[in-house]
Amino acid sequence: MKKSFFVFIVFFSFCTGLLSQGVFEYSVHVTGSGNAGLPDVRVWLEELNTGIKIWKYTDRMGDAVFYPPAGSWSLNLEGLPGYKEFDLQEGVRGQGSVTVFYDLAEIRAEEQIREKRKQIALTPIRQQGKTPSMPPADSCILKVKLLTVANRPVADIAVDVVSVKNSFILSKNTNRSGLADFIVPVGERYAIDVDGVKNFSLTRLLNRSGVITVSLEYEPTLITEIVNNDTVTQQITPETRATSSRSLFVLTVFNEDGGLLADDNVYLHEIGSNRVFRAKTDQNGRAAFLIPNGSKYLLHFDYARDVDVYNFTTVRGIGNTEAQIIYRPDPRLRYPEQYIPAPDELFYEEFQDFVTKQLPEPAEKVGLFSGWGNNKVNAGSRHAVLDIGISVTSDVEKVREISGVNLSFVIDRSGSMAGYNRIEALRSRW
Repeated sequence: MKKSFFVFIVFFSFCTGLLSQGVFEYSVHVTGSGNAGLPDVRVWLEELNTGIKIWKYTDRMGDAVFYPPAGSWSLNLEGLPGYKEFDLQEGVRGQGSVTVFYDLAEIRAEEQIREKRKQIALTPIRQQGKTPSMPPADSCILKVKLLTVANRPVADIAVDVVSVKNSFILSKNTNRSGLADFIVPVGERYAIDVDGVKNFSLTRLLNRSGVITVSLEYEPTLITEIVNNDTVTQQITPETRATSSRSLFVLTVFNEDGGLLADDNVYLHEIGSNRVFRAKTDQNGRAAFLIPNGSKYLLHFDYARDVDVYNFTTVRGIGNTEAQIIYRPDPRLRYPEQYIPAPDELFYEEFQDFVTKQLPEPAEKVGLFSGWGNNKVNAGSRHAVLDIGISVTSDVEKVREISGVNLSFVIDRSGSMAGYNRIEALRSRW
């Protein structure tokens, strides 16, 4: 069966065997249709901190071999910038390799559709009822069939057909035969989304009326997830495998002394959303995630933020990735009590010297007042300043009767409370 996707991570591994040259060798193998090696494909490594680039062209077998020094590197091909990233520590010897299925024309077509999708608003259309056996003269019937590697149909999976030309998106779920069929206008190539993965495949140009069937190899995601607000905890087992919409990502964590870090929390924050995937390292320092393709993820620990970024936007097909990281806790997060200012580091300033706005006399002993920071706030405003003020009565006798007032405000509108069950943690403290 011909596979319809066109960028597919097949293999990525690092070997620790020593090379006779005492350097790190990184091999890139580029293949096209029929798994034949593609010659004269421009490939380059770019060091992410310095911008240094190492250029190569694949040989007649489709191979390009690099000997990069220590650094943070990205693998790039024309049309596939930032295809793969890896870190190389000082003094590391060994080998690394990656195989890339590469079709530049398809990559450019997908890139064009992806860019157009960012610029338009798609009108959702859910086609109901039975699809006729033959379409109208200006349309065709597009059948999307999902099959596993074992050639078994995959039922009840969401399939979307996207038209960037006419700005609509058609949606259906596959039936028991793994089929979802649509009636679409002729004269366009359509993007096919599967189970939330955008541009999972592209059709050819549908330039005549008829019935077109696109068969896609698809491995469904079968995993137990515990979702607590925006935090996702997965039950990963040794049998867990990457799927067509998710990559299996295994991170090995070392402590500052070079030892394996066991039983520690690891967080992957999906950039562009509030969703956070959480896992614990095992006795071998490994934390495993089955994360959706098509996004970038920020790596956090309990006492370290924004440690690294992992890019899964270019993954197509079934991908397995491993990485290593050294966890260096931020002492300001780990021991915040050591950073509390001492009394002699504080100074006082009269309140009225700081706030010029005077609050009205409260009706009781203490008054709470709120309002917009200016008089131009309206329903169309995107940003506003909210003033919250507390005033005490000027009646001296009433002031003497006040024993103490404890107030706390939490205003959560910006996503700053995202991840790690922060709201629940806050509530548990009261």
